[in-house]
Amino acid sequence: MNVSTLFQRAVKRFAEKEAVVDGQVRMNYSQLYNRTVRLVNGLYGLGLRKGDRIACLMPNCYQAVEFVMACYKAGFVRIQLGFRLSMDEIFHMIADSEPDAFLIDYQYLQKVEDAILALKTVKHVISVSGSTEKYIDYETLIEKSSADEITEVPELDDLASLNYTSGTTGVLKAAMLSHRNWISAMKQYMLCEGFSHVGDVRVCYVAPITHAAGLGLLPTFLAGGSNILMREFDVKRLL
Repeated sequence: MNVSTLFQRAVKRFAEKEAVVDGQVRMNYSQLYNRTVRLVNGLYGLGLRKGDRIACLMPNCYQAVEFVMACYKAGFVRIQLGFRLSMDEIFHMIADSEPDAFLIDYQYLQKVEDAILALKTVKHVISVSGSTEKYIDYETLIEKSSADEITEVPELDDLASLNYTSGTTGVLKAAMLSHRNWISAMKQYMLCEGFSHVGDVRVCYVAPITHAAGLGLLPTFLAGGSNILMREFDVKRLL
């Protein structure tokens, strides 16, 4: 059992239930899973494989959820870049982690483009929510990719993510978390939050899901709940 198989089990159980809400975009479990598999196959088509590092710089959006679940499924190592960090912190994380590919929202692309291009490790840049002739378009990648299941799956002790610390004793440092680490954290989350009311859970995210807040995604999915995304805090919209 790994994180991906747990997600697949939830998809079979709650196929038609609402999984993600991002403004006007609402996806059920089947739709989210289909797009996740297509994203995996799209990344495979670029030559990426289990263990390759992919950096992500996006606000709270459904594409960021798809990215997280794709990494769990295929065993890509996700590099979590918080969109509310300073540019200096983001530059440090990019240079330190040396990603093989970069998934980035168009609004941030110009700010970090030079830092990405300076790295010889980055083979592919995928642009989300914006058009550019220079880089791969996210939606086109998904649309052109297969929905067939992949056969390679990550092991429990495979590296799942690089999570950067707050740097309270110096520069930000990458904590290496395995799939086993994430399953353990997921179990603790569900116990602490009392996720016994399966199907009725609704979790709203204002803090970045590409950082610590993202811990709630999988537990909510396993409980058949809905993950509601906010790109910035708006009390009227929240209520």
